[in-house]
Amino acid sequence: MLNSLKLSRQAGAFVTLALSILIIFIFFHKNILDANRISFASGGDGLKSTFGTLYHIRYDSSYWMFEGMNYPFGESVFYTGNQTFLTNSIKLLKNAGLDFSDQTLGFLNLWMLFSFAFCALFLYLTLAELGLPIWYAAAGGLVITFLSPQWVRMGGHYNLAYAWVIPLALYLLIRFYRKPGYLLSVLFGVFILIICGKHVYFLAMVGLPWAVFWLFLLIRSKSLYGKTAFLVPHLLIQMIVPVLIFGLFAAGHDPASDRSAYPWGFFANTTRW
Repeated sequence: MLNSLKLSRQAGAFVTLALSILIIFIFFHKNILDANRISFASGGDGLKSTFGTLYHIRYDSSYWMFEGMNYPFGESVFYTGNQTFLTNSIKLLKNAGLDFSDQTLGFLNLWMLFSFAFCALFLYLTLAELGLPIWYAAAGGLVITFLSPQWVRMGGHYNLAYAWVIPLALYLLIRFYRKPGYLLSVLFGVFILIICGKHVYFLAMVGLPWAVFWLFLLIRSKSLYGKTAFLVPHLLIQMIVPVLIFGLFAAGHDPASDRSAYPWGFFANTTRW
């Protein structure tokens, strides 16, 4: 249908975004209309994350320290499960005299829900960039999004519910492959900083395809991509510098001197033949 209408890529993006928003509203309209009074989790990590978000905005004296647990030392906001950038944005407005703290739960729920629309959009852009027909790219973006396992994360692990992260990473890498440039590298570096602030697990999820991508470039080309003058600056801008910045910043605001660098579950939750 979309193909018969001869939609441009921009129109296809609009249709994909509009349809994804419509589907989300159809299935979650009750949650959307009452977003500030509902929670997608009744306990566990979800309750902890909701508490951490609300407490941080209302009571914490620092933007990067959480004083509602680990008494009397407090805890780094990056380890409390609250939505660091969303939370601190609302906290900043509150301190500036615009207090939306009573609507925080609604903002959180709506942002999580409608972030899946951005997932569909970036998937569509990625598929279209690969040369697939507009109608196929739009349908593929919608189907993959609404089959995403990250919907399950909304039951508690809110920071990991953002399904747009990996599609956006792939889209930026494809655009960089088509036309390498420092602007795209800077955008990717800023993107890495943002997802680290959401949840450090995203760094591993994005870092693996990023590493494979660069390995592919090095193997495929012996000219442009093999030159050290080209390779080193882009590697630094895209990944190494953002990770160092985040690591140093997070460590500088972490009161725990004995925090384990090996979280439980990495070797416990594995598959076998």
